[in-house]
Amino acid sequence: MRSLIKNWRFLGLLLMVGVVLLLAGNQLLASTNDDYVETAGVIEAIGPDSLVVNGLTFWVDANTRVYGKHHRSLNFADLNAGDFVEVHAQVQADGSFLATRIQRKEMDEGEPGKLHTKGFIEAIGSDSLVVNGVTFWVNDQTRVRGEHDSWMQFSDLKAGDYVEIEAQRQMDGSYLALEIHLENQMRGFEVKGNIEAIGTDSLVVNGMTFWVDSLTQVLDKEDQPISFSDLQVNDFVEVRAQRLPDGSLYAYKIKKEEASSHFDEMEMKGLIQELGADYLVVNGLTIQVNASTRIEDEEGNPLSFSDLALNMYVEVKVQVQADGSYLALKIKLEESHNIYSKVEVRGTIDSLWTDNAGNNYLRVLGYDFLVDAATEIRGPHHQMFSYSDLALGMLVEVKGYQQSNGSYRAAEIHVEESNRYELEISSAIDTIYDQTVVVSGIPFQTDSATIIVDAFHNPMNFADLQIGMRVEVKGYRLSDGSYYAFKIKVEEFWQSVFEFEAQIDSVGANWILLMGQTIYVTDSTQILDENKMPVNFSYLQKGQWVHVRAWLSDTGQLIALKIRVKTKRPFDFETHATIDTIYANGLRAGGIDFLVDQNTEIYDHFDQPITLADLQIGMFVEIKAVQQTDGSYLATRIKVEGNPNFSYMNGALSGRAADMIIVGNASVQLTSQTVFLDEQFNVITLDQLPLGAQVNVWADYSTPTQPQAIQVQLSAPSSVTVIDNPLNPGVPKAYALEQNYPNPFNPTTVIPFTIAGNQWSRVRLEVFNILGQKVRTLFDGVVQGGHYTFTWDGRDQNGQLLPSGIYFYRLIVNEKPVQTRRMVFMK
Repeated sequence: MRSLIKNWRFLGLLLMVGVVLLLAGNQLLASTNDDYVETAGVIEAIGPDSLVVNGLTFWVDANTRVYGKHHRSLNFADLNAGDFVEVHAQVQADGSFLATRIQRKEMDEGEPGKLHTKGFIEAIGSDSLVVNGVTFWVNDQTRVRGEHDSWMQFSDLKAGDYVEIEAQRQMDGSYLALEIHLENQMRGFEVKGNIEAIGTDSLVVNGMTFWVDSLTQVLDKEDQPISFSDLQVNDFVEVRAQRLPDGSLYAYKIKKEEASSHFDEMEMKGLIQELGADYLVVNGLTIQVNASTRIEDEEGNPLSFSDLALNMYVEVKVQVQADGSYLALKIKLEESHNIYSKVEVRGTIDSLWTDNAGNNYLRVLGYDFLVDAATEIRGPHHQMFSYSDLALGMLVEVKGYQQSNGSYRAAEIHVEESNRYELEISSAIDTIYDQTVVVSGIPFQTDSATIIVDAFHNPMNFADLQIGMRVEVKGYRLSDGSYYAFKIKVEEFWQSVFEFEAQIDSVGANWILLMGQTIYVTDSTQILDENKMPVNFSYLQKGQWVHVRAWLSDTGQLIALKIRVKTKRPFDFETHATIDTIYANGLRAGGIDFLVDQNTEIYDHFDQPITLADLQIGMFVEIKAVQQTDGSYLATRIKVEGNPNFSYMNGALSGRAADMIIVGNASVQLTSQTVFLDEQFNVITLDQLPLGAQVNVWADYSTPTQPQAIQVQLSAPSSVTVIDNPLNPGVPKAYALEQNYPNPFNPTTVIPFTIAGNQWSRVRLEVFNILGQKVRTLFDGVVQGGHYTFTWDGRDQNGQLLPSGIYFYRLIVNEKPVQTRRMVFMK
């Protein structure tokens, strides 16, 4: 076969040139090229479409992003020879480097001469190797690590190995390898599109030539085996392939499929997977952009198409055109677009220092965080702290994010009492009142210092919480026996399982008391000791720290599914970060390596047990770990919080069947795991979803042409009338504060809201500025249940027109906050 491949390779290149203009209509689901180069240095030479940095030539095209200070967008023409830049580039099929991002920086912001690259070893000698066309020299100081971070000898490497190299440019222009990391993982990917050309042992899809042999599996639309000769040009296929060490693409599976369904008008959310001159790809769908497309930032402020970048999380409203293409009517950045750059760690302060420029830093669990004037620092009792109040050995929780240069900035630092009696509970909200949230019957007090975030760790207000929401509450018991929540995280997906992590208050004949809750133990309850070994119920004792998973029976009793006794150790900590790498016995998240053993608990979005093999690079996870005596970190629990393949859409339910629903004009598959909810988060059946109703759908786009619904929920009531005609047919079942329209506005906007029931209620609608100061009370009176709208003219209580900016409006019913929303006044 190899000889045939060589003969066909030249023909394949010619075919690729001939079909490159056809790429816009096809969907490339994953890049085949994982080889890249990153370096920082002075621009030594620059032309109209290329530049030279550290002796390497980088080409640019329309997709190359150029930034200045503070991540401000620049044109390539703004760069000059002598500028210090950081360049991120992709290695092309011909071996050239195409710059995907260039950022101009100050000299002291980068590491001049550093080169970071990934690729196959093309040649290797006794003291050098060639990767991506660059020769790297090695010496006695070069560190060589294996696939699982084990140390190895340079002589153990061979041509064809896939490696990651960090190198430093020397005075003579050569590159010295500082570290070489062997990965050797096959570069697997999937591609969908029409067959553009086909030969006896190859085919071209999306401009890429794939080689086949007798082991290639070929299937029809019903998953029945067919021969390769049954395929024809223009067939729509899914190709699963691997890139071989010589760079060729081998297809190990080819499946014929129906072309992707067209969409009517609908909305979807997801990461930007690809950007072109006039299009973007979201959830595997190529969406055109024209002059009428409205593009907004998180606050609703206008943006240009050039402000968008890969991996931004966006909400897109699309419409199918007469020619079958997709047009973006509106693109809006979501606050969660930077979820995968956020990190949250909890541990002791290892180091504190100030650099020559006067910038303050602290190190926790290997992370170096910049602490600036915008960093909020609080003490053990939520009192305001300054950087000078911090000290080595303090137990802190740091919430930060990764900046464009790869460094970390601390947004919040919370100093904790190391001996504080902390607890966790994950369940639905029972009741909300007077800054108190009741979860599984346990009232948790909150105050202005309580951190409230959504599933993506974006800030929320107490008024945003709703009865029925699934939340994870972290708190502690006060001296009077009541409970205080220092953090509440809203979970994105509904679950039927309750979770507790706390100390046992007492033990009965067949129950334990935990946080005042009686949890019954049955013969099917799994009980594990500190080493995760099975034990009897008699092993449980008062004062033990346990993690409990339970379910609520029809009689209202909490039945334990699993009880695990835990040992609280001083080095326990947790982090929220993105998985960078997965090893055979661990993973790397946020730049830290975590070991995984047989005792590590791993859960998916639904808190269902999974294995390390089920995790994927790019997932956002919560990791609880313990530092071992050798300094390494052992993960005790891993929980998936974000998955790049999961997306959200909203639209009208236009069709339904036993195994699918249609939202707008998009088909979404239903599975036995799909959960259906009403507006108040109560579980319902598919038959209770009325046709025409607005629904929120969370779907798994791992297979973009066959998304699978994870959760379907009826949207909150949205029909409104004017105040003079408050009553609509039917009695509203829930309070709701709707988004104002238009938004942004100038100078007037409409604010709709709904009052539940048919009784009379005291209602107040207030407007606040970004500092939390009330600027206007739009209504303060008594109304009967129904749907209402109010108009705000952008003026304060004294009739003065307010300045442009972000404002908040809050609905209060019977002196209890219902919800708070944000709007943008833009003159």
